[in-house]
Amino acid sequence: MAVSGHILIAGASGVIGSAAVEHFTRLPGLKVTALSRRRPVTAADCAFTHAAVDLTVPDT
Repeated sequence: MAVSGHILIAGASGVIGSAAVEHFTRLPGLKVTALSRRRPVTAADCAFTHAAVDLTVPDT
């Protein structure tokens, strides 16, 4: 089954979030955007966009 689209992962620097980033970047056809205060630690071959945000602080 081919997958296409864009996935947004909030909390991407946590254990589950970084695993989700790695998983979804390996699926062809998906664009991944990761939200977290700091860039998630992932395998070097994971291609994704990171947005540094703190959802508890307005205007970040």
